[in-house]
Amino acid sequence: MKEEFLLGNGAMALGLLEAGCQIMTSYPGTPSSEILPEMVRFSKAANLNTGIE
Repeated sequence: MKEEFLLGNGAMALGLLEAGCQIMTSYPGTPSSEILPEMVRFSKAANLNTGIE
């Protein structure tokens, strides 16, 4: 098991994926802009079939 320290937005992204979030939108330039790219990174790392590219 890989241990990783996350910032708040990364933790939010991981929590959304673990809770089963299926739809995510983002608006560039907001403080939460990192959530969508983090969801993509986590889903690719976990080899999830979420439809996120």
